[in-house]
Amino acid sequence: MSRLKNFSQVAGTYMLTTVASQSRNLLQRVQWAELLEDILFAYREAGEYLVHNYAIMPDHFHLLATTAKAQSPAKIMQLVKGRFSFELRKQYSSKLSPWHEGFAGRRIKDSNQFWDAARYIEENPVEAHLCDSPEKFRYSSASGRHRLDLMPEFGAEAPGGEGADSMSPLKRRPH
Repeated sequence: MSRLKNFSQVAGTYMLTTVASQSRNLLQRVQWAELLEDILFAYREAGEYLVHNYAIMPDHFHLLATTAKAQSPAKIMQLVKGRFSFELRKQYSSKLSPWHEGFAGRRIKDSNQFWDAARYIEENPVEAHLCDSPEKFRYSSASGRHRLDLMPEFGAEAPGGEGADSMSPLKRRPH
């Protein structure tokens, strides 16, 4: 995945990844992983973006999302990373700068790219030897703990994706 250096203000679906500062295992702390997960879904519930898939790893997180009120991937990451930093200082009196500057991302242009990104995200904890199957990793969409948004219709003028489903994107993929 290439780092997008100059995000335009283009609505769409994106696979986004950001890393903890100095690649620390910041998110292996249960309370901090839960804080990040709560933030991801609080902004989703506020209509900022749609959440299709995610995985919170010990030193980074992946998010497959479609823009909504947050009209660019840069805005999505600004909201999530900024709120996490603020809450970390407020709730835990941490002076830690949690995030590496910037983020990596890739615009998802069709359903094949969507399913490839979803598979990559859900398999990431298995590949990192954090669990033996995606469903067993608590801090990911594969766990089934959170309602997820449906895949958007690609090629349409609007991002789409209305409605939601509790199953991971890989379980919803048509055969």
